Amino acid sequence: MKHIHPFIVITICILFLVPYISLHSAGIRDDFVSQTGIPRQLREIVNENRKIVHPQPHPDLVNIIDGYVFSVNFEEDAKIAKIVKERRGIAQGWRYNFNFGSVTDPLDILLTHEQIYEEIHLIFNLLRNGYAAYKYFGGDDVFFPIRDSALEKLAGMDNPMRVSTYFNNILNLLLGSGAIADNHFHISNMTYGIPKLIPYMNNNLILRRNPSHENSFITEIDGTFYKVLEVLRDAQPIEGILPTITQDGEFAWAFGLVTVDRWQNSATFRHDFFHNNGQNVFDITVILENTDTGISHSRVITLQAVDVPVRQSGSSMITTQTSNGVMIIENRTLSARSQEDLADFYNSASAFRDKPVAIIDLRGNKGGQGEYPSEWVRLYSGQTPTGSLFYSHKSQVVDELLGLSRANNSSITEMDIEDEYYDDSTGLLPISTQEIIKNENVIIVLMDKDTASAGELFVRNLRQLENVLFVGTNTKGALLTSDVGRTTLPHSNMNISFGTALRMPFDLSQFEGIGFMPDLYVPPEESLERVLRFIERYGLLKLKSK
Repeated sequence: MKHIHPFIVITICILFLVPYISLHSAGIRDDFVSQTGIPRQLREIVNENRKIVHPQPHPDLVNIIDGYVFSVNFEEDAKIAKIVKERRGIAQGWRYNFNFGSVTDPLDILLTHEQIYEEIHLIFNLLRNGYAAYKYFGGDDVFFPIRDSALEKLAGMDNPMRVSTYFNNILNLLLGSGAIADNHFHISNMTYGIPKLIPYMNNNLILRRNPSHENSFITEIDGTFYKVLEVLRDAQPIEGILPTITQDGEFAWAFGLVTVDRWQNSATFRHDFFHNNGQNVFDITVILENTDTGISHSRVITLQAVDVPVRQSGSSMITTQTSNGVMIIENRTLSARSQEDLADFYNSASAFRDKPVAIIDLRGNKGGQGEYPSEWVRLYSGQTPTGSLFYSHKSQVVDELLGLSRANNSSITEMDIEDEYYDDSTGLLPISTQEIIKNENVIIVLMDKDTASAGELFVRNLRQLENVLFVGTNTKGALLTSDVGRTTLPHSNMNISFGTALRMPFDLSQFEGIGFMPDLYVPPEESLERVLRFIERYGLLKLKSK
């Protein structure tokens, strides 16, 4: 449950796998889109992707969740909390630079073995007392041996030691071991051990359904039409075809798949199936048949990564614009700078309601406050979207990491469940029977690999509405933990941050590093322009809401 096999190749079939909570059917209604220009085959894809229910609970869900709860030694908790409190507000003074994970130390700061020994113990005690996924990833049985290995390695190294050597050659035993697979876990802004799903596509050869046989595809090469007989990867048949929007705004298909990229120890990328000097490309073999002659041949097709993220623009929660009559909401962050900023974000929901077709641009949205997108959907639709299983770890260490303080200085050392569906009297987790959220407009959502955390909660909430189309690439997959606490380590001055709350789907399925899949795979840097042409091509602005 906690790890993904590193060489899994996921193709278009992943469109039918939903690793996170959603509703019974939140696709595009036939009675609505029958009056629109949305192609029937696209409607079928979207509706198939939304034929999903709350995942069936894991058969031993309650016992497993109880196993993630851990007790904290009160004396240790208070001691570590005091250290975190003392560190709060201390100026950084200097920062690290990174080059494929290597820390450079321009000030040549040296630490003694005693200082590093103390800091390593502090790191693991911080995790024991504050990291919500500590037991999820194995608890003491996993982390104590890693700690002991780090200390053993330290004993045989130079004394004193540069901070960069300490980081790269000791802490990597923790970060590079694969023990933690959590996109909210960082030491000095580095994350390790997360397999990443990345789409690869060839945008030069456009595929369309064969009009005489809808289960096959045809493509045109140099004026000749070919039927696609088979797609192979390493001599093994794969689906290898993804739905897309062309540069001209046409709904079509392209050769492509979604596959796992990996971080390795020492935080360098390993490209197991890449060529061309390590560029993000690899080949598939396609068997084509000439539609005129019936002669078939094989052709090597090069796929390129299409995960280039869109950079954040500005710091406001919301910007709105109109392009060719289409309203576009750009939401790059869910952190409010002011009450006015938050009010503008919420007010955009009512402005959105009157548009027969509109775009929500979530590319590069790295997150913020998780309650904001849920409230936006409520204001837009009049109905609150469903949540997820959510545990918040409570201790003095957590309070200090979050910058809080307890009035009575007492420790609370349990995980508090905050899911509305949990029945304390029975310990059961009933499945929600909430209906889909009605929506008469067509909403197109843009997303990319930097849509993360609370940005993904926005995606999850929007998936519960009717008539919503998702375009781009899969999101980051950063929802396992939240309520991130931060501090700096006392001797190296490195930052450490991790989630103090645990967010779980009912079936305990893997989401981290996977994310939500789009309905249409489009290079993110081109997705807005292609969607605008798509809207124009299929006459979506001419629609009238019922």
